[in-house]
Amino acid sequence: SPQSAPSQDELVPQPTSAAYFSRSRLERRYLPTLFPQSYHIRIGWPPNPCVFSNYGRIDVAFGRARGWRVGARSKPRLPASPSPHATDYLVSGSANCTVRIWDLSNGRCMHIFGGHTSAVRCLAIVEPVWIDVNGQKEKWPKRTLIVTGSRDHTLRVWNLPQSGHPDYRCVGADGEDIDPAEDDASRNPYHVRLLSGHMHAVRALAAHGRTLISSSYDTTVRVWDIVTGECKWTLDGHSQKVYSVVLDIQRSQAISGSMDGTVRIWSLTTGQTLRTLTGHSSLVDLLGLSPTHLVSASADSTLRIWDPATGALQHTLSAHAGAITCFQHDEFKVLSGPDGTLKMWDVREGTIVRDMLTGITGVWQVVFEGRWCVAASDRQGQTYLDVWDFGSEDPEKELEAEKGD
Repeated sequence: SPQSAPSQDELVPQPTSAAYFSRSRLERRYLPTLFPQSYHIRIGWPPNPCVFSNYGRIDVAFGRARGWRVGARSKPRLPASPSPHATDYLVSGSANCTVRIWDLSNGRCMHIFGGHTSAVRCLAIVEPVWIDVNGQKEKWPKRTLIVTGSRDHTLRVWNLPQSGHPDYRCVGADGEDIDPAEDDASRNPYHVRLLSGHMHAVRALAAHGRTLISSSYDTTVRVWDIVTGECKWTLDGHSQKVYSVVLDIQRSQAISGSMDGTVRIWSLTTGQTLRTLTGHSSLVDLLGLSPTHLVSASADSTLRIWDPATGALQHTLSAHAGAITCFQHDEFKVLSGPDGTLKMWDVREGTIVRDMLTGITGVWQVVFEGRWCVAASDRQGQTYLDVWDFGSEDPEKELEAEKGD
């Protein structure tokens, strides 16, 4: 369990060895029960976080953008110079109906898009990928897109502005007494199209290539062609609001979780329900998908691990005391946190590996990629970033470096 929370920008390194990582990686069963380094950083802003790591940076949005550069042999620090990565950006949606694009190298809001008439509830950045079209490989979309979903029942598609493109700020963005919802999207050079059809708030979305799926409080899931704007299927089968969706491109499937306690697997080819997964006793708010595992998280305080190919239940993870607020998983582990703890689970065994955080008020978000894991947690009204270094991507080199110290 962690020590008492440090003061702002105070860091608590906890060094160990990379030997465990090296052995586990060779055995293809890496579960980081030991952490070469970990840090706890007090932010102190009201907890409304969106956290992620990108190219050696840890970034967090709390109404202001702030970033730390991190490295295996140095403490995280505030960046003193612009990031060398031109793609360091963050896109945020707001209850004031706007979409904002931030430059993370300097924390500046570069663009403010208006057009939605209610809160922006969900969004995705859609990168171009190679997909099979009638036996030929084509790249879609042709450029990076932003898709936003709103409580106004609609989705909007935008081009992501590139470095050097002119700033765009919607009406009302600079304090004018005008509602940003009154912004005319036709005057925004980055606006692509409006997608309408849902009869209630859009709650979640996912996209890959030309395929976009959206879920709504109208109990349906819609499948769109993001390039043409055509609604290809309306997936009707849930009896209550649909809170979560993921795309299984490998199997040409859409997967949805609902307030009715079920998870449904749909065919993207026929629009039909392939399987209905039952077992949760309350709202299924979160879904995650890896090549071999589907994970669902529910307000019933459990996570369930399924085989996405057959729908078979593999494990039920039940040690939390409250609704699951966040999780992430890969082929080896699940990290989850709702109730003042952040737990690590073994995906293959369905057992707890360890508590990564305890004695906190709550966990707002957790993400990991490669060697880095970041959680945003609440400690008695103060928001902290907890950063773990799981070890080098190349443990042999790290071991050699340790020998040389």
